[in-house]
Amino acid sequence: MKVVLKRHKDKEKFSFVFVEGGKTILKSQMYASKRNAMTGINAVMKNSPLDRRYERKQSKDGRWYFNLKAANGKVVGTSPFFKSEEEMEDTIKLLKEKAYNAPIEYVEE
Repeated sequence: MKVVLKRHKDKEKFSFVFVEGGKTILKSQMYASKRNAMTGINAVMKNSPLDRRYERKQSKDGRWYFNLKAANGKVVGTSPFFKSEEEMEDTIKLLKEKAYNAPIEYVEE
């Protein structure tokens, strides 16, 4: 697992994704600065091992996804959609086990 911190040149904004095996498993909102994005990454790393921080949801069309929340209740990351609850839970397990010490790769768009 790794974190990709991306600088978006067109907007001078930053975002990050947690990636496992080339597949995005958690994405962030847009941030106005690299510092703020790093704060978001650190919040994911700190909160990912804690099951109570995961808000599991199901969309109207039956697909599953989750939000990872910080201690203050703010969403720090959102998953892509999953076809099954089991696939979602497997991804949560992966984040719990690996996100806390994932290396960070910085890229510019």
